[in-house]
Amino acid sequence: MNNNVSSFDIKLSKFSNIPQIIDLIKGFEYPFSKEHYEWKYLQCPWDSVSIICEIENEVIGHCGNSIRPFLIKNQQRLLGLNADAIIKKDYRRKGVLSKIEPVIRQEGSKKGVEYNYAFPNVYTFPFTFFYIWFEYFYTYRICDPWDML
Repeated sequence: MNNNVSSFDIKLSKFSNIPQIIDLIKGFEYPFSKEHYEWKYLQCPWDSVSIICEIENEVIGHCGNSIRPFLIKNQQRLLGLNADAIIKKDYRRKGVLSKIEPVIRQEGSKKGVEYNYAFPNVYTFPFTFFYIWFEYFYTYRICDPWDML
């Protein structure tokens, strides 16, 4: 098994990746089906982004971003909800999620996403806690989050 961080390939998922993504997510005892994935990421009434991490044509990581309109201070803004962040056990703590996150933000930004938020699972909580903590202090200088309400 080659789990060298430099050999990871981070990219937008394709239709052909769906079976591997489903298997990856199901491996964490999360009820997920092809129909659910297609509804969430392909047939969504708004928009979405699905990013995978591959190594030697094997999907070892996934994170999706469901894009939704929110009303903030009487203006409609697009926010991205990061979801389904899963990394195969053998590849955790090797920087995979930290390489996926900027790509999620970049692809979401291309679709008009202004802010991202997440509800971490037990596996991604340490990363998300640090990342959001950093993001909060970075964002706070730009706009007061309480002022968004």
